[in-house]
Amino acid sequence: MAESLDWVGGGVLVFTRVWRWIADRLAAMDLAQQYGQKMHLGVFYRNPEPPPTYDALIRERQAMLTKDAPPVERILDLFIKK
Repeated sequence: MAESLDWVGGGVLVFTRVWRWIADRLAAMDLAQQYGQKMHLGVFYRNPEPPPTYDALIRERQAMLTKDAPPVERILDLFIKK
């Protein structure tokens, strides 16, 4: 599906919609290098094995730290000298 849009300078840019993502990184880079002749909209590349998200890393770290943490009721006891 291609649409054209009149540019301010009088030229025409062709927008080609990329509805599917490309798992081949080099093919996605070739597509991106067509900028100037065509302007593609969509996701160029999606890593098939993405690293964990920041949110997942935070949850994992919190679970690791709370495993050995004292109960909330006993936290102040850590600061009282006996």
